Amino acid sequence: LTMRRELEAAAHPVGRAGFAPPASPPLGGEGQGEGDDYHIIVLDAFSGDAVPTHLLTVEAYEAYLPRLAQAETDGAEGALIVHISNRYLDLSRVVRATAEKIDFKCVAISNRSDPKRRIYNSDWMILSRNEVLMAALAQHVEEPDEPPKPPVLWTDARSSLFEILE
Repeated sequence: LTMRRELEAAAHPVGRAGFAPPASPPLGGEGQGEGDDYHIIVLDAFSGDAVPTHLLTVEAYEAYLPRLAQAETDGAEGALIVHISNRYLDLSRVVRATAEKIDFKCVAISNRSDPKRRIYNSDWMILSRNEVLMAALAQHVEEPDEPPKPPVLWTDARSSLFEILE
């Protein structure tokens, strides 16, 4: 809950996050106007170990970016939050590559299990140009035990699960 408040406060000065109502146009679609930008876009379409690769390509991020809040028009830079939990694949390599390509900073955050509170392990990456947000998240980042493997960029024309096997 604390991290959620920090995300919301850093993403928007008054602590509100924008969420797409059910009737909103699709990302990158027609009808985008003033007020249609979101301070937080969450990519959490993963089920078990299935990977919707089309949501992690550079082209997919290019569709998300026009809907993400920008400091000049919305008061603060928005954030993309990507669920990367997977037992067999290192999805962080794909997200890091895309963050580099679109010139965003990214951090990895892991939630640990707490069965009493029904909280399960999950891994997330947060991408943003919002310096305040990234500084606030720094305290939640755990340093990896070993250096990260090289990033792997996925596009609509090329994505390979073999490259990111654990």
